[in-house]
Amino acid sequence: MKLCLILLVLLLSSCTKPAPITDVTLHRSQSDEILQEISRQAQETFSVFLDKLHNPEPGEEDFMVKYPFEADPGSGFSHEHVWLGDIVIEHESYYGFITNTPYYIANLSLGDRVSFDISAISDWMYRKNNKIIGGRSIKYLIEQTPQPDWEPEVRKYYEQFE
Repeated sequence: MKLCLILLVLLLSSCTKPAPITDVTLHRSQSDEILQEISRQAQETFSVFLDKLHNPEPGEEDFMVKYPFEADPGSGFSHEHVWLGDIVIEHESYYGFITNTPYYIANLSLGDRVSFDISAISDWMYRKNNKIIGGRSIKYLIEQTPQPDWEPEVRKYYEQFE
């Protein structure tokens, strides 16, 4: 089985930030051990993310989590991992807004508010002074693409990782 990983990350527009990556889709096996480890570590360190989300220092912004949603039957994928932003906790439940267009899930759209289970997140990230903290799955997936094939937008995005 394959796992579809979407690398779309919406970035706030600013002259100090590169243009966002758009329409980049990478496919990896669900048995990819590195991605499984990244997911495990994201779940184990979610309390660090939450602390930063609720008590951001100056320059810390754009808090997001990556969450696996079941893909549509017939898509060829079991799950699609989608980034969620504007994370809130209400009545002990976690919610976020979809920040990229899902390709293999017909009933989800950009901007939809969804709930998520913290025990199933596959990554988290935020920005600190325009550097990406976390986002290990994105960095790993970019690194799996040979550098000569990197689009200029991918290269600019990759350079933002701390």
